[in-house]
Amino acid sequence: MSRKQTSIVLSKREKNIFCLMAAVILAIFGYNFIVEPQAGKLNELNKKIMAREAELEKKNRIISRKDSITRQYNSYISYIKQAGSDEEEEAFFFQEVENSAKDSRVYIADIKPAGLKESEYYKKYTVEVKVETDMNSLIKFIYGLQSSPNLIRIDGLRLSAKNASGRILRGSLQISKILLLPLE
Repeated sequence: MSRKQTSIVLSKREKNIFCLMAAVILAIFGYNFIVEPQAGKLNELNKKIMAREAELEKKNRIISRKDSITRQYNSYISYIKQAGSDEEEEAFFFQEVENSAKDSRVYIADIKPAGLKESEYYKKYTVEVKVETDMNSLIKFIYGLQSSPNLIRIDGLRLSAKNASGRILRGSLQISKILLLPLE
């Protein structure tokens, strides 16, 4: 038995429809596997570019204010820059605390250094002060320290009554002073 070859003969219209269908299928595959992934990548890159442009705009605004910020910093540094050695600054700080205590009639039972913390931009001196006083004098003392032109603040405060009447208080204060280091 011999094999008979059958060939399919397509009319011109059928050939055109077949070519059109092949082109549509090829276009769908091309869109899904080439165009769509590239569009997604392009979209992702556009989002990254927009985020970076916003970040650069923010940094440019800060840079444009550099001179103003430096002038302002330099006006403050005259109040809070280090004038002497660490020991001299610590002694000056002790004296400032003692003068404020004397002005507000607070008795200092003990004052001792609690440490020096240094960073790239500032130095922070801390002292531990034990006091005995009445509430009004203590408030004046704290106000006097906080309103100083130097960066002095109260980091911690513990109070207890010295006697049963409660008029005289014993307190322990942790006081710090910050000195800015000059910008380079």
